[in-house]
Amino acid sequence: MIGVVSPNLTLANALLGIVLSTFSLLSGFVLTKSQIPDWWIWGYYVNFLTYPLEAAVGNELSGLNLHCGSNEYVNVYINGTSLVKGYCPFTTGEQMLSSFDLNSDNIGRDIGILAGTLHYTTLHYTTLPYSHSKFISLTTTLM
Repeated sequence: MIGVVSPNLTLANALLGIVLSTFSLLSGFVLTKSQIPDWWIWGYYVNFLTYPLEAAVGNELSGLNLHCGSNEYVNVYINGTSLVKGYCPFTTGEQMLSSFDLNSDNIGRDIGILAGTLHYTTLHYTTLPYSHSKFISLTTTLM
């Protein structure tokens, strides 16, 4: 899509870096869904990286029991005292998923969206040479 609107390869590569950085930021990995500003939340839902990320992480962490090693505890001060107690912040995969605003119940939806995106991309990639668009025939003759 970026290649279609760009007049040359150099500009397309520069735009692709900006778009991919924005998509990485809005995929739910760098910023969780609740941290994304309201005016950018649409980027979370149209992002092609959001759904595979949620499916992969949900698949790996669903039903997982976590155990903290001795150096992984978070020190918590006990109220009114100077005593410190070690606390394991995550004991289940579901707790970790919820801290990233992800849900393992959406794995089927996420895989369906990913399959639809791959089907759409493959369909258009394979039918592109047979297109009778003047723009496409002009660009293929220039190459």
